[in-house]
Amino acid sequence: MRPRVTFLVTYPREVDPAREAVAQDIAGLLTRVDGRRIHISPPERLRRIFPERLFGLWLLGALRRIEAETDIFHLFHGGLRHFPLLGFLRRPIVYSVVAGLRADRPVDARRIGALATVTVSGPSDAALARAWGATRVATLRPGIDLARFPRAAARAYSSGDPFKVVIASAPWSEIDFVRKGVDALLGAAAADDRLRLSFLWRGRLLESMRARIAGHGLAARVTIIDGRVDMAAALADAQAAALLVSDSSIVKAYPNSLMEALVVGRPVLVSAQIPMSDDVGGEGAGVVTPGASPEDVRAGLTRLMANYADYAARAQTLPRERYSRERWLEEIVGLYGEAASARGREA
Repeated sequence: MRPRVTFLVTYPREVDPAREAVAQDIAGLLTRVDGRRIHISPPERLRRIFPERLFGLWLLGALRRIEAETDIFHLFHGGLRHFPLLGFLRRPIVYSVVAGLRADRPVDARRIGALATVTVSGPSDAALARAWGATRVATLRPGIDLARFPRAAARAYSSGDPFKVVIASAPWSEIDFVRKGVDALLGAAAADDRLRLSFLWRGRLLESMRARIAGHGLAARVTIIDGRVDMAAALADAQAAALLVSDSSIVKAYPNSLMEALVVGRPVLVSAQIPMSDDVGGEGAGVVTPGASPEDVRAGLTRLMANYADYAARAQTLPRERYSRERWLEEIVGLYGEAASARGREA
């Protein structure tokens, strides 16, 4: 019998599901389970004034009514937080931490120990979650639909030629232009006329981005793609992909764009704050920067271009199955069975 799962999500409601990584993950899970998706965060206009700890409390009556039709509640959220809502639910709860955990943002152990399972993307986050009191922690490397991203032919690069980079994590707010390294990337392009940057956008802050591009005089070398795009084709046409942040909590621990680049066979530029950087650095499939400062970005791009043949060769030989969504789906569905069985033994 297929598990009956109610997915609780906190990503913005107005986002195109085809361009939202968590929405794509849940769409994959819905091929394996009988489920529904419920937003527990408020509308975006209220999000800044509405404390996270209160998310979903207004839905308590509705959630209690559907418990009879639910075997598992599965919450996806960027970090590990205490949501009082969860304490009122009787079914087992799987809590998936989507972004990287920060050691300076601990959670009270008494408030997360009752979760059936906490899933994280890497061993360092698993250690933090356990230290904070999570009793059942599963480390699951996220994945993507490999069929959509066939290995592309290798690309060469000679010093002095144009160097194309795809950047797919767009800002949600003005501060993200700094926190996501967008301003630093534009500054690097202004200083190095070899760089050609393609930013995949999602409608927000578009005029602000255009003003920045015009201010740097980069209209001929920086492209904004605001809408759906064939990501496999975009990566095949580029030398590399990049994603740099100063804060691990604002992007997925394993960003889809970086997984897509590696399975296509393109090296990446990534900051050490993103847990996936352990894979990149360990395999030599790209450059890991200390952060997202202008100096970090310029030095990282210079290193990537100077040693491109080596990084590209490593990316071409990286095992694609490492980032299989099918593998991830099987692991998640297995967790549902374990959580339900554990609850049955405790009852």
